[in-house]
Amino acid sequence: MTKFLQDEISSVLHGPLVTTAVTVSGGPTLLPPDALASRKDVIVYNDGPSIVYMGGATVSQATGIPVAADASFSLTLGRGELYATVSGLDPYSYVRVFEAT
Repeated sequence: MTKFLQDEISSVLHGPLVTTAVTVSGGPTLLPPDALASRKDVIVYNDGPSIVYMGGATVSQATGIPVAADASFSLTLGRGELYATVSGLDPYSYVRVFEAT
């Protein structure tokens, strides 16, 4: 884990941390499939190999926020839903979703 990612996790952590590994492929993928009921913050780390695009239920390469491999994305989300997708040229990417309460 990079120093940047450690600092990012520390900056949003308010309580217990739960980590879920998710494979993103094809259309929008819910991150994570079963969110914590008491979740406040989320960090998504793109473990690669492809760029992952973050957004709502209809996220696409054109509308999503790109997260390169070995980079992360964080936000205060609460119970809101976060989706990810990969471009049509990339078959998949692996992400780790960190949820903090």
